[in-house]
Amino acid sequence: MAYTKALYEIIDEVRKSKNVKIKAEILQQNESTALIDLLQLTYNPGIKWLLPEGEPPFTPAEGINEDGEGTDLEGALIGKMRMMKYFISVDGNILENIKPAKREVVFIQLLETVAPKDAKLVLEMKSGSIKGVSTGVVEKAFPQIQTK
Repeated sequence: MAYTKALYEIIDEVRKSKNVKIKAEILQQNESTALIDLLQLTYNPGIKWLLPEGEPPFTPAEGINEDGEGTDLEGALIGKMRMMKYFISVDGNILENIKPAKREVVFIQLLETVAPKDAKLVLEMKSGSIKGVSTGVVEKAFPQIQTK
């Protein structure tokens, strides 16, 4: 059975390179629906997050060290990407109409049930920028992703 990398593992690998072409190649080699969604949710200007700015109060999943490794949640975010529709609007259209307080509770629950590094990645995604992954890298790797 093939090993599926966690989304944070792919992004960590991209961050280690300083070359745009190599970063784009790493993304292309790991192409998946979840990775494309992650980049769309981060860089597509038509997607707006319906959550308050900043980091919500949440308790990261506990692991065997401060990075949260050993939680056995390394691939959990891939399965939870389908929940992102509850937290966004696309071109001004709210996809799932739920009360803001409920939306925030569900978001915190999501952060608490994925690997801590994935939770940090979700927060970067929500802020509109992933450290080490520029719009230029995204455009080179996946020209179909709207970044402007």
